[in-house]
Order: sequence, then C-alpha cells, then structure tokens
Amino acid sequence: MVRGLLATPPPPAPTEPPREGIAAIEATFAVTPECPHCQSKRIGTWGSANRLRRYRCKGCGVSFNCLTSTSLAQLHTPDEMRGRVGAVNAMFVSASNQLGDFRAGAMAAAFGTGPAVIAGGIAAVAIAVLWMRLFPMLTKLERPEG
Repeated sequence: MVRGLLATPPPPAPTEPPREGIAAIEATFAVTPECPHCQSKRIGTWGSANRLRRYRCKGCGVSFNCLTSTSLAQLHTPDEMRGRVGAVNAMFVSASNQLGDFRAGAMAAAFGTGPAVIAGGIAAVAIAVLWMRLFPMLTKLERPEG
C-alpha cells in the first residue's frame, strides 16, 4: 500500500493561476498601486493586455501589470528549487534597471546617444534569440487566454 502511494506521480503544476486568484491580486493592487521597479506611488493606468489592467509609472516610465515581479513564475518550478529560483528572480528584478541605466550611460558617453540606443536594441533582440535557442521550452509555453 505504501509502495503504491510513493510510486504515484505528483499532479502536474498548473500552467496558469486561477482567474479568481488573479482577480483578487488585481483588486488588492488597485487599492495601493506601487511600481515594482522604483517603488513610486505615482502610477497611471496604461490600457490592458491579456485581460489584465496595465499601469505606467510616472516616476521611471516602466509599464507593468499587477503580476509583474510576483512569485507566480514559481508555479512552474519544482519544490526543491523554489527558494533558489525566487532568490535569482529577486536579484535580477532588483538589479535590472540599474544595470541597464549604467550600460546605456556608459555607451552613450563612449559612442554617442544614437549608437547606444541602436546597440541596446540589437543586444535585446540577440539575447531574446539566444534564450529561445538555449531554452526552447520557453517558446512552447501557452499564453493566458485573452
């Protein structure tokens, strides 16, 4: 009996959080909106995408939704890896704007504004293509209904 229970595979991880859960997160976020990038409270609405209201920060100009920088990405992560994935996610989310600002400023100082913007765009596309090749399973994830 015990052997049969141990051999039973765990249920598959959900591919999308339940809509009522997202609605609750969105309702809570609407009460006290805060930019996930700079923590500014100066937020404006910015349309919607995938049935989620989008916001734009008047402080740093970044657009986001209520799920940006949340732990929902960990739904696809095995239990034994969740702590590490959360730590890496937090590190990259908190450092990404500062590193990008430094890169853009250094390139603009060295080569001028135009070449810095063009190089940044080329780098972004190159990294996206590289990630698609290194992690092909990301291209097979289903998008939420919307």
